[in-house]
Amino acid sequence: MTYQVEWDPECFGQLDTIVASGVTIEALKYMVRLVEAELSINPLTKGNALSEGLYDFDVLAIRVYFHVDDARRVVTIDGMRLIEL
Repeated sequence: MTYQVEWDPECFGQLDTIVASGVTIEALKYMVRLVEAELSINPLTKGNALSEGLYDFDVLAIRVYFHVDDARRVVTIDGMRLIEL
């Protein structure tokens, strides 16, 4: 099943923080595309369930936090951060 992936507006500030830490914009765009591609197909099978419908999912050097509205078939990314590899 495919889902639409949406980003909470607060993520844009987090993107700036990740770039300020030294990740290139090109690398970040690549990771964002990977996140969207992975979470657009069967998102409930991805990542780790944290609590009350919140999941986390790692792609390369970033971790995203998301929830799924199964009725609307929408994944909303609530936050993201840089992780150490």
